[in-house]
Amino acid sequence: MTRSTRFALPLLLAALVLQTQAGCQSCNDDEAISGKAKADANVGGDGGQLADGGALDPDAGGDGSGGGSAVGDDGAGNGDTADTADTADTTASDDAGSDTVAGPVPCTHDETCAATEICGLFYNGAAANAVEPAPGWAPICTAPASGGAQAGQACDPFSGDADTSLPVCGNLSACMQGVCTALCTADAHCPTSTRCGVTQAPVETDDGKGGKVTLKLPVDICLPAGAADADACSKTADCSNSELCLPWTLRKDGVITSEARCAPDSKASLKAAAGDACGVAASATGVGKLCKTAMCLYGSAQTAGVCTTTCDGAAACPATLTWNGTTFPTACAALLVHDGATTAVEDDVYWPHCVAVNEKSSVGDCAETRSCAGTEACKPFAIAWGPDSAAKVEYRCVEQATKAFPTGPDKDDGASCDPSALETGCKGGLCRAVAGGGVCTRVCKDDAGCASGTTCQIETLIPRTDASKAATYQVCK
Repeated sequence: MTRSTRFALPLLLAALVLQTQAGCQSCNDDEAISGKAKADANVGGDGGQLADGGALDPDAGGDGSGGGSAVGDDGAGNGDTADTADTADTTASDDAGSDTVAGPVPCTHDETCAATEICGLFYNGAAANAVEPAPGWAPICTAPASGGAQAGQACDPFSGDADTSLPVCGNLSACMQGVCTALCTADAHCPTSTRCGVTQAPVETDDGKGGKVTLKLPVDICLPAGAADADACSKTADCSNSELCLPWTLRKDGVITSEARCAPDSKASLKAAAGDACGVAASATGVGKLCKTAMCLYGSAQTAGVCTTTCDGAAACPATLTWNGTTFPTACAALLVHDGATTAVEDDVYWPHCVAVNEKSSVGDCAETRSCAGTEACKPFAIAWGPDSAAKVEYRCVEQATKAFPTGPDKDDGASCDPSALETGCKGGLCRAVAGGGVCTRVCKDDAGCASGTTCQIETLIPRTDASKAATYQVCK
């Protein structure tokens, strides 16, 4: 299955943005703001080094895919993109008087550079359709930014806004969730309380046809995370009262995946708690704009987001989240944080997190009946981590009456619909993508729950190479 053939569910909320662990100082606009939350000055650093709006995403202080989308009843946000610049060779003279060309020194982590240098993230300049070299990173040893903070020190998560209470990092590509880190290939290359993980950074390059295209490429970088021997977790309740369940993205045996580990609060005590305002538009300063949990939802350059948390089901979520003055019930849904560095969807990486749904929803469990009362619809919510973990689906009652449909949707099963629309108008709550458009349908448990001419069939929300680990549900087709 390729990304273009993925089955799409209608989205109720349009602006889902995570503060996932991204890289690049800019990416770090620590809470992955949807759209460009930072000024152009945040893009590109000294000599072309990726910085600030330059890309590593979701907390833009964090790790993830730079925005991402949740599989279930919520929306998606987009991360920033980074410009690139070629790095020029320097010329030196030898004792004999003849010129020699000294090129940039490649690196994978700071220890491969001189003591006064850092390993900076640079793009190799390849066009999107290039084969040799293919699009990719070409980190080189470079001088740190003047006056920048060192690895392990606090850094400005949104360096393009008016808040200058914290410095940028000496390594412009490594402000992760408000802490300066570094490129890496192993945990030993990382400052205290961080581990060698992976995120992806968007970079703009030639499309090979005279235009531009944005690519997302994986970056190995130190991310705030629980220790390797820390307890695994999927929700806050799995950890002690003094610890956080911190999600992150990493490589295991060469495969990009995700997990969560219990981690001490430490510097996170300065950050916003679950349910509090977050993001570049929040009133706090410095790392106070970030979330303890590394996940900030629904933020933009103009509107503060709200901190959420990891979950293994709706029961692990707070009853409500208040965002932009409105209180919403919650459900647990998988947020796409990394595409696995391939075009296939079977290796996509997610973080399950608590999301807001229509404020009039009961969010009742409808797994047994696959039906809800009144104008609510039974909706499937996928809960998943990396491709090596089994995913599952929860069914929750979500209100379908909105401003556009004050008395509820008006389209019966089988009617045509737009699967990409925020509100499809389908009474059953689902618009299934088919050739040429979409058709209204609903979840089911058996054929008796389907309209005449349709049967209850298994559909996949999150596919996996190992089908037993896929998130599947039943729908009338």
